[in-house]
Amino acid sequence: MQSLQFYKFFAILAIAYLLFFFTFQSSSTFWYFYTFAILFLMGVSFFFASLEDDVQTLEYLLLGVGYGTITYAIFAASYWIIDWLPFLSVQSIHSFLVSYGPSTIWHYLLLFFLIAPAEEIFWRGFVQQYLKKYLPTFYAVLAAAALFAISLGVGGFFYGAIAGFVVGTLWGLLYEWKKSMPLLIVTHITALALLFLILPIE
Repeated sequence: MQSLQFYKFFAILAIAYLLFFFTFQSSSTFWYFYTFAILFLMGVSFFFASLEDDVQTLEYLLLGVGYGTITYAIFAASYWIIDWLPFLSVQSIHSFLVSYGPSTIWHYLLLFFLIAPAEEIFWRGFVQQYLKKYLPTFYAVLAAAALFAISLGVGGFFYGAIAGFVVGTLWGLLYEWKKSMPLLIVTHITALALLFLILPIE
C-alpha cells in the first residue's frame, strides 16, 4: 500500500459518505450515482492499495459459492427472526428494496460485475488494510465493517446498516484468513444472486 497520510484517508472517507448521501436522495437516479461513486472509490483503492490473491482459481470459486451461501443463510435467518418478533417489522426492508433494489437486467449486471467487486476492493482491500496500520487486525476488521455499515446507514436503512456490519466483519475476517480478493468478490456475488434472483426472501 502506498503511503497515505491519515488526513487524506479521512478526506477520502468524507467524500465517500458525501457521494453516498447524495446517491440515496433519489431512487430514480440511484443506480447511476451509486455506480459512479463506487467505481470512483475503486479507482482510489487501486492507486493506494495492493490487493491480495493467494488462492487458486478453482478453490476461490468453490469457497466463494460456499461462503456466499452461508452469508445468504444469515440474511434469510435474520429476516425471518425480524418478521417473527412482534415488536419488529420487515416493512422498512420491503420499502427500501422497492425504492432501491435491482429491477432490470442492467441493474443486475451493474450489481454483479461492477458494484460488488468495487465494494470489496474499496472497503476490504483499501479501507481495512489501511486501518491495519494503526489497529490490530481484528479491530481493523471491525472498524472497516462499521465504516461500511455507515455507508448504508446514510440512506436511512437501519437494517441494512446492521447487515452491512455483520457481513463486513465476516468478509473482512475471510479476507484476512484467505488473502484472496477474488474469493471475496465471488462470495459477495453469490450472496446477491441468491438474495435477489435465485431464492429471494419474502
